[in-house]
Parts: sequence; C-alpha cells; structure tokens
Amino acid sequence: MKQKIPTRKLVLTALMVGFILLLTYTPLGYLSIPPLAATTIHIPVIIGAAVLGPVYGAFLGLMFGLSSLIRALTQPDAFNVMFLNPLISVLPRVLCGFVAGTVFRVLAKRGHDLWGAGLCAAAGTLTNTVGVLGMLLIINPASLLTGSEISAKLITAALGGVIITNTVPEMLMAVLVTLGVYRAGRSYFKRNLT
Repeated sequence: MKQKIPTRKLVLTALMVGFILLLTYTPLGYLSIPPLAATTIHIPVIIGAAVLGPVYGAFLGLMFGLSSLIRALTQPDAFNVMFLNPLISVLPRVLCGFVAGTVFRVLAKRGHDLWGAGLCAAAGTLTNTVGVLGMLLIINPASLLTGSEISAKLITAALGGVIITNTVPEMLMAVLVTLGVYRAGRSYFKRNLT
C-alpha cells in the first residue's frame, strides 16, 4: 500500500520553496554590508531540512540549486557564469539540505533538538560553502573567462578571502534564524510533522 505524504509537509515544503525563490530573485537573498557579504538563500533549505527531514532537505536544496542555475542563465554576469555548471550550482545545495537534515535528525533522536537546530544550520552552511568553493577549485571556471589557466595559488587565496568574509556571517545568520524559527514552532513541529 502506498504511503501518502501528509498535507502539512507538502504545504511547508511549498512555503520553503516560495521563500527560496523570493530570496533568489530579490536583494534579500544577498545581503552586502562592506566588507561583508552574505547569502541568505540557504536558510529556508536548512529550516525545511530540520523540520521535515533529510529527503525534504535535499529536495529544497535542489530547488535552491536550480534557482541559482536559472538565475545564472537569465542574468549572466562575471559572477553568475560560474553557476552555469550544475556541479557548482546544484550539487552542493542538494548536499546542504541533506546534511542539515541528517545532523538535525541524529541529534533530535538523542533528545537534543535545540542543539540539533543550531548545529544543522552550521553544518548546512559549511556544506554549501565548502561544496561550492571546492567545486570552483576543481572545475576552475575562471579559465573560461580569461581563456587561460589561473594560478591555483591565486584562486586559493581569493577563495580564502571569501570564506573569511562570507562564511562566518552566513553561518551566524543561519544559526540564529534557524534556532529562532525552530524554537517558535517547536511544539507544532513535534506534534504535526514527526
């Protein structure tokens, strides 16, 4: 007998996809306060992964990745050209949702759901950042822009700067928002989505 997907899970998944699209196509998804720049689009993926599980998290990550790919196709610029490759734009985002959901599920089963919410946000953010930057290093799309290979040391130094200026604010933001949303809806999530 086929198992039905609960309506509440479908509605929450659709809501998270709506937030992902809103953040992707508005300035709200890319907060820039020089010298810091932070992406917020991964936060609905992480929240959805925490309350719905790793499979839904992977699906939300897929939606995030596909929206990045579509944005790169429809709004081409020097930065977006890197995200034309699905290994850069899609794969790390799918892993972000899956890892976040898995971390939360493991900790919640041990009775540490609040810790799980915070740690899944940190793990999801790191998975997204390391995945995207790692694929950039492996694929080296900068050579496509210049027509020649760029020194691995130069690329590594530039990516190191991105990690310092982007990852820490993104992780702090993700942890605070995820913890806030999870604490606010904790009893509802436990009662209706487990």
